[in-house]
Amino acid sequence: QKGQSTCKNCPAGYSCAENSSNYTPCSLGNYCLENTTTPTPCPEGTYGTMPGLSAKSQCKACEPGKYCGSAGDSAVTGNCNA
Repeated sequence: QKGQSTCKNCPAGYSCAENSSNYTPCSLGNYCLENTTTPTPCPEGTYGTMPGLSAKSQCKACEPGKYCGSAGDSAVTGNCNA
């Protein structure tokens, strides 16, 4: 932040552009660790349904009988074929 003697940390759950004091909630399908400039996608086989996730452990595992087709999903992709 301008006028500060030290930089503030970007809190977990938010992404922050470099040299900026603006916090942006981490987007759906992603999580943001502290001091993140770029959100990290939830791993394949999981999904992130809420903005502002702060850890990979907050990504939800795909339910049995469903699939999550790619990293960064914000919802279940579909049903598995029987």
